Amino acid sequence: MDANGILTVSAKDTGTGKANSITIKQSKGRLSDDEIRRMVDEADKFKAEDDAMKAKVDSRHSLESTVYGLRNTMSEAGAKVSSEDKVAVDDLVVEYSNWLDDHPDATKDEYDAKLKEFQDKSQPIVMRMYQHQPGCAAPGCSPQGGMGCGMSGTPSSGSSQGPTIEEEFD
Repeated sequence: MDANGILTVSAKDTGTGKANSITIKQSKGRLSDDEIRRMVDEADKFKAEDDAMKAKVDSRHSLESTVYGLRNTMSEAGAKVSSEDKVAVDDLVVEYSNWLDDHPDATKDEYDAKLKEFQDKSQPIVMRMYQHQPGCAAPGCSPQGGMGCGMSGTPSSGSSQGPTIEEEFD
């Protein structure tokens, strides 16, 4: 290799006497080994910051999707929700939407705390909505106060209000 970064390689087949050569030139725009090492070191240096930012963004998105998901659930529920609960959910959605707008640079812990707070405030409303859902056939859904359709927990006592599926195996 010469001083200009040009490498010339020659080869000769001793059996046939045939010879060939190739010239390899360093292309402009290629990164040197030092530049590559520097870039890898910088990437390692900023990895922790990138991971922290991703966790923060994920927490914010989780809060946003929970707030707007509840709003959409309530609007789809229609008559299954009392007017008081609709007003309460609307107030919660406005409160937490405004908080999100006013705190774009909140920390991951702040977003997580707000999510838990929102869930704690909205859970009783969601529970009431599912408990009073007419015609619900899911286990635990009963007018006497079961957990509700699609909600986890212990099913209410008594017989199921919906159809059952029985299978027979030969």
